[in-house]
Amino acid sequence: MSRLQSLSSLVLPCMVMIGYIVGDTVFTIWMSIQLDQPIAIQRLFWHLSSFYWLLKIVCPLLASFAWIFKHYKIAITIKNSLYIVLITCLLVLMLNSLNIGLTKYLYEILSTEPFMIFSLKISPVLNILLIPIGLPLLFWVLLSIKLPLTHQKETQTFSHSIILFLLLCAVGTILYGVLILCVHSYFTLDHIKFMLCIMVGCFIYDRLQYASFYNVERMTIGRFLIIAITLGLFSMVSIVFAKYIVKNYGAKEMASLLIFIVIAGLAIILSTQVLMRKLCYEMTPIK
Repeated sequence: MSRLQSLSSLVLPCMVMIGYIVGDTVFTIWMSIQLDQPIAIQRLFWHLSSFYWLLKIVCPLLASFAWIFKHYKIAITIKNSLYIVLITCLLVLMLNSLNIGLTKYLYEILSTEPFMIFSLKISPVLNILLIPIGLPLLFWVLLSIKLPLTHQKETQTFSHSIILFLLLCAVGTILYGVLILCVHSYFTLDHIKFMLCIMVGCFIYDRLQYASFYNVERMTIGRFLIIAITLGLFSMVSIVFAKYIVKNYGAKEMASLLIFIVIAGLAIILSTQVLMRKLCYEMTPIK
Protein backbone atom coordinates (compact mmCIF):
# COMPACT_ATOMS: atom_id res chain seq x y z
CA MET A 1 0.00 0.00 0.00
CA SER A 2 2.86 2.37 0.81
CA ARG A 3 4.29 1.82 -2.67
CA LEU A 4 0.96 2.77 -4.24
CA GLN A 5 0.82 5.85 -2.04
CA SER A 6 4.30 6.89 -3.19
CA LEU A 7 3.05 6.83 -6.79
CA SER A 8 0.04 9.02 -6.02
CA SER A 9 1.80 12.15 -7.30
CA LEU A 10 1.60 10.68 -10.82
CA VAL A 11 -2.18 10.12 -10.70
CA LEU A 12 -3.17 13.61 -11.87
CA PRO A 13 -0.45 13.82 -14.57
CA CYS A 14 -1.77 10.47 -15.86
CA MET A 15 -5.24 12.06 -16.02
CA VAL A 16 -3.67 14.71 -18.25
CA MET A 17 -2.35 11.95 -20.52
CA ILE A 18 -5.82 10.38 -20.71
CA GLY A 19 -7.30 13.77 -21.60
CA TYR A 20 -4.66 14.26 -24.28
CA ILE A 21 -5.29 10.85 -25.84
CA VAL A 22 -9.06 11.47 -25.88
CA GLY A 23 -8.67 14.97 -27.34
CA ASP A 24 -6.16 13.90 -29.97
CA THR A 25 -8.33 10.93 -30.96
CA VAL A 26 -11.46 13.09 -31.27
CA PHE A 27 -9.54 15.64 -33.35
CA THR A 28 -8.15 12.91 -35.65
CA ILE A 29 -11.64 11.46 -36.21
CA TRP A 30 -13.09 14.93 -36.83
CA MET A 31 -10.37 15.76 -39.38
CA SER A 32 -10.95 12.43 -41.15
CA ILE A 33 -14.65 13.23 -41.43
CA GLN A 34 -13.97 16.78 -42.68
CA LEU A 35 -11.55 15.52 -45.33
CA ASP A 36 -13.86 12.65 -46.24
CA GLN A 37 -11.14 10.11 -45.56
CA PRO A 38 -11.47 6.69 -43.91
CA ILE A 39 -10.66 6.71 -40.21
CA ALA A 40 -7.39 4.85 -39.75
CA ILE A 41 -7.68 2.85 -36.53
CA GLN A 42 -3.96 2.09 -36.69
CA ARG A 43 -3.25 5.82 -36.76
CA LEU A 44 -5.23 6.33 -33.55
CA PHE A 45 -3.17 3.76 -31.64
CA TRP A 46 0.19 4.32 -33.32
CA HIS A 47 1.16 6.93 -30.74
CA LEU A 48 0.97 4.45 -27.90
CA SER A 49 3.83 2.36 -29.33
CA SER A 50 5.97 5.17 -30.74
CA PHE A 51 9.23 6.18 -29.05
CA TYR A 52 8.89 9.59 -30.71
CA TRP A 53 5.52 10.04 -29.00
CA LEU A 54 7.05 8.98 -25.69
CA LEU A 55 9.72 11.70 -25.94
CA LYS A 56 7.52 14.32 -27.60
CA ILE A 57 4.35 14.04 -25.49
CA VAL A 58 4.51 11.64 -22.53
CA CYS A 59 7.83 12.69 -20.95
CA PRO A 60 7.31 16.48 -21.03
CA LEU A 61 3.68 16.32 -19.90
CA LEU A 62 4.37 13.99 -16.97
CA ALA A 63 7.36 16.03 -15.80
CA SER A 64 5.74 19.46 -16.18
CA PHE A 65 2.29 18.63 -14.80
CA ALA A 66 3.70 16.77 -11.80
CA TRP A 67 5.39 20.00 -10.71
CA ILE A 68 2.42 22.19 -11.66
CA PHE A 69 -0.02 20.16 -9.56
CA LYS A 70 2.49 20.04 -6.70
CA HIS A 71 2.92 23.82 -6.79
CA TYR A 72 -0.83 24.50 -6.76
CA LYS A 73 -1.49 21.75 -4.16
CA ILE A 74 -4.15 20.05 -6.29
CA ALA A 75 -5.79 17.24 -4.33
CA ILE A 76 -6.13 13.75 -5.77
CA THR A 77 -9.90 13.29 -5.92
CA ILE A 78 -12.32 11.78 -8.42
CA LYS A 79 -13.82 15.24 -9.09
CA ASN A 80 -10.39 16.75 -9.82
CA SER A 81 -9.44 13.81 -12.04
CA LEU A 82 -12.58 14.17 -14.16
CA TYR A 83 -12.12 17.95 -14.42
CA ILE A 84 -8.50 17.54 -15.50
CA VAL A 85 -9.38 14.97 -18.18
CA LEU A 86 -12.15 17.22 -19.54
CA ILE A 87 -10.09 20.43 -19.48
CA THR A 88 -7.09 18.73 -21.09
CA CYS A 89 -9.26 17.26 -23.82
CA LEU A 90 -10.75 20.69 -24.61
CA LEU A 91 -7.34 22.39 -24.59
CA VAL A 92 -5.89 19.77 -26.96
CA LEU A 93 -8.82 20.26 -29.34
CA MET A 94 -8.33 24.03 -29.16
CA LEU A 95 -4.55 23.90 -29.77
CA ASN A 96 -4.85 21.49 -32.68
CA SER A 97 -7.65 23.55 -34.22
CA LEU A 98 -5.60 26.74 -33.87
CA ASN A 99 -2.68 25.03 -35.56
CA ILE A 100 -4.80 23.89 -38.51
CA GLY A 101 -6.55 27.27 -38.67
CA LEU A 102 -3.23 29.15 -38.71
CA THR A 103 -1.89 26.94 -41.50
CA LYS A 104 -5.06 27.45 -43.56
CA TYR A 105 -5.02 31.22 -42.98
CA LEU A 106 -1.36 31.56 -44.01
CA TYR A 107 -2.03 29.43 -47.08
CA GLU A 108 -4.69 31.90 -48.17
CA ILE A 109 -2.75 35.12 -47.55
CA LEU A 110 0.86 34.14 -48.38
CA SER A 111 2.40 33.52 -51.75
CA THR A 112 3.80 30.11 -52.60
CA GLU A 113 7.42 30.68 -51.57
CA PRO A 114 6.80 32.16 -48.06
CA PHE A 115 4.20 29.48 -47.36
CA MET A 116 6.65 26.74 -48.37
CA ILE A 117 9.23 28.20 -45.98
CA PHE A 118 6.62 28.19 -43.21
CA SER A 119 5.52 24.63 -44.03
CA LEU A 120 9.04 23.18 -44.22
CA LYS A 121 10.86 25.07 -41.45
CA ILE A 122 8.47 26.73 -39.02
CA SER A 123 5.42 24.45 -38.98
CA PRO A 124 7.32 21.25 -37.99
CA VAL A 125 8.85 23.05 -34.98
CA LEU A 126 5.46 24.46 -33.98
CA ASN A 127 3.91 20.99 -34.20
CA ILE A 128 6.61 19.60 -31.93
CA LEU A 129 6.35 22.38 -29.32
CA LEU A 130 2.58 22.93 -29.48
CA ILE A 131 1.48 20.34 -26.90
CA PRO A 132 4.59 20.02 -24.65
CA ILE A 133 4.78 23.79 -24.11
CA GLY A 134 1.33 25.10 -25.02
CA LEU A 135 -0.70 22.66 -22.91
CA PRO A 136 1.16 23.19 -19.58
CA LEU A 137 1.23 26.95 -20.20
CA LEU A 138 -2.52 27.16 -20.78
CA PHE A 139 -3.21 24.92 -17.80
CA TRP A 140 -0.99 27.13 -15.64
CA VAL A 141 -2.95 30.20 -16.76
CA LEU A 142 -6.26 28.48 -15.95
CA LEU A 143 -5.01 27.42 -12.52
CA SER A 144 -3.86 30.98 -11.87
CA ILE A 145 -7.42 32.27 -12.45
CA LYS A 146 -8.92 29.70 -10.09
CA LEU A 147 -10.20 26.57 -11.76
CA PRO A 148 -12.91 24.75 -9.75
CA LEU A 149 -10.42 22.21 -8.41
CA THR A 150 -10.10 21.03 -4.83
CA HIS A 151 -6.84 22.01 -3.15
CA GLN A 152 -5.08 20.32 -0.28
CA LYS A 153 -3.64 22.18 2.71
CA GLU A 154 -0.10 20.80 2.59
CA THR A 155 2.22 20.71 -0.38
CA GLN A 156 2.68 17.19 -1.68
CA THR A 157 6.22 15.82 -1.59
CA PHE A 158 7.76 13.60 -4.23
CA SER A 159 9.24 10.29 -3.21
CA HIS A 160 12.73 9.27 -4.25
CA SER A 161 11.39 6.96 -6.98
CA ILE A 162 9.14 9.67 -8.42
CA ILE A 163 11.98 12.20 -8.55
CA LEU A 164 14.20 9.76 -10.44
CA PHE A 165 11.39 8.94 -12.86
CA LEU A 166 10.59 12.63 -13.48
CA LEU A 167 14.29 13.35 -13.99
CA LEU A 168 14.42 10.64 -16.62
CA CYS A 169 11.37 12.16 -18.35
CA ALA A 170 12.89 15.65 -18.23
CA VAL A 171 16.25 14.51 -19.61
CA GLY A 172 14.53 12.60 -22.41
CA THR A 173 12.53 15.73 -23.30
CA ILE A 174 15.67 17.90 -23.34
CA LEU A 175 17.56 15.43 -25.53
CA TYR A 176 14.65 15.23 -27.95
CA GLY A 177 14.48 19.01 -28.12
CA VAL A 178 18.22 19.19 -28.82
CA LEU A 179 17.83 16.54 -31.52
CA ILE A 180 15.10 18.52 -33.25
CA LEU A 181 16.49 22.03 -32.91
CA CYS A 182 20.27 21.77 -33.04
CA VAL A 183 22.45 18.85 -34.04
CA HIS A 184 20.81 16.53 -36.57
CA SER A 185 24.15 15.40 -37.99
CA TYR A 186 25.67 14.26 -34.68
CA PHE A 187 22.64 13.29 -32.62
CA THR A 188 20.08 10.57 -33.40
CA LEU A 189 17.16 8.82 -31.77
CA ASP A 190 19.37 5.77 -31.14
CA HIS A 191 21.72 7.99 -29.14
CA ILE A 192 18.82 9.14 -26.98
CA LYS A 193 17.80 5.53 -26.37
CA PHE A 194 21.38 4.66 -25.40
CA MET A 195 21.70 7.58 -22.98
CA LEU A 196 18.32 6.96 -21.36
CA CYS A 197 19.20 3.28 -20.87
CA ILE A 198 22.44 4.31 -19.13
CA MET A 199 20.48 6.71 -16.91
CA VAL A 200 17.91 4.05 -16.06
CA GLY A 201 20.76 1.88 -14.79
CA CYS A 202 22.24 4.79 -12.83
CA PHE A 203 18.90 5.72 -11.28
CA ILE A 204 18.13 2.11 -10.31
CA TYR A 205 21.55 1.94 -8.65
CA ASP A 206 20.88 5.20 -6.78
CA ARG A 207 17.43 4.00 -5.73
CA LEU A 208 18.83 0.77 -4.28
CA GLN A 209 22.10 2.10 -2.86
CA TYR A 210 21.37 5.64 -1.67
CA ALA A 211 17.65 5.74 -0.91
CA SER A 212 18.33 6.30 2.80
CA PHE A 213 20.37 9.43 1.98
CA TYR A 214 17.64 11.07 -0.08
CA ASN A 215 16.42 14.35 1.41
CA VAL A 216 12.97 15.37 0.15
CA GLU A 217 13.38 18.99 1.23
CA ARG A 218 16.44 19.47 -0.95
CA MET A 219 14.66 18.60 -4.16
CA THR A 220 13.24 21.96 -5.21
CA ILE A 221 12.17 22.76 -8.76
CA GLY A 222 15.41 24.72 -9.19
CA ARG A 223 17.62 21.76 -8.28
CA PHE A 224 15.46 19.50 -10.41
CA LEU A 225 15.93 21.72 -13.46
CA ILE A 226 19.68 22.06 -12.82
CA ILE A 227 20.11 18.28 -12.76
CA ALA A 228 17.88 17.67 -15.78
CA ILE A 229 19.42 20.39 -17.97
CA THR A 230 22.98 19.52 -17.00
CA LEU A 231 22.47 15.81 -17.66
CA GLY A 232 20.83 16.57 -21.00
CA LEU A 233 23.57 18.90 -22.18
CA PHE A 234 26.32 16.66 -20.84
CA SER A 235 24.80 13.72 -22.70
CA MET A 236 24.80 15.68 -25.94
CA VAL A 237 28.41 16.81 -25.49
CA SER A 238 29.61 13.30 -24.61
CA ILE A 239 27.93 11.87 -27.72
CA VAL A 240 29.45 14.50 -30.00
CA PHE A 241 32.89 14.00 -28.40
CA ALA A 242 32.68 10.21 -28.72
CA LYS A 243 31.66 10.42 -32.38
CA TYR A 244 34.46 12.91 -33.06
CA ILE A 245 37.06 10.49 -31.67
CA VAL A 246 35.63 7.56 -33.60
CA LYS A 247 35.59 9.58 -36.83
CA ASN A 248 39.16 10.83 -36.48
CA TYR A 249 40.69 7.50 -35.53
CA GLY A 250 38.82 5.66 -38.28
CA ALA A 251 38.31 2.47 -36.31
CA LYS A 252 36.38 -0.48 -37.63
CA GLU A 253 32.65 -0.68 -37.01
CA MET A 254 32.80 -2.89 -33.89
CA ALA A 255 35.74 -0.97 -32.43
CA SER A 256 33.94 2.31 -33.10
CA LEU A 257 30.87 1.05 -31.29
CA LEU A 258 32.95 -0.02 -28.28
CA ILE A 259 34.75 3.33 -28.17
CA PHE A 260 31.44 5.18 -28.34
CA ILE A 261 29.87 3.04 -25.58
CA VAL A 262 32.85 3.45 -23.26
CA ILE A 263 33.32 7.20 -23.71
CA ALA A 264 29.68 8.28 -23.79
CA GLY A 265 28.60 5.69 -21.22
CA LEU A 266 31.28 6.53 -18.65
CA ALA A 267 30.73 10.26 -19.14
CA ILE A 268 27.03 10.07 -18.35
CA ILE A 269 27.55 7.64 -15.47
CA LEU A 270 30.07 9.97 -13.82
CA SER A 271 27.98 13.10 -14.39
CA THR A 272 24.85 11.41 -13.07
CA GLN A 273 26.53 10.23 -9.90
CA VAL A 274 28.20 13.58 -9.19
CA LEU A 275 25.02 15.60 -9.72
CA MET A 276 22.78 13.26 -7.76
CA ARG A 277 25.12 13.12 -4.78
CA LYS A 278 25.66 16.89 -4.71
CA LEU A 279 22.09 18.03 -5.28
CA CYS A 280 19.77 15.14 -4.45
CA TYR A 281 21.44 13.32 -1.54
CA GLU A 282 23.03 14.41 1.71
CA MET A 283 26.18 12.33 1.75
CA THR A 284 29.63 12.71 3.18
CA PRO A 285 32.44 12.49 0.62
CA ILE A 286 33.37 8.90 -0.18
CA LYS A 287 36.99 8.21 0.73
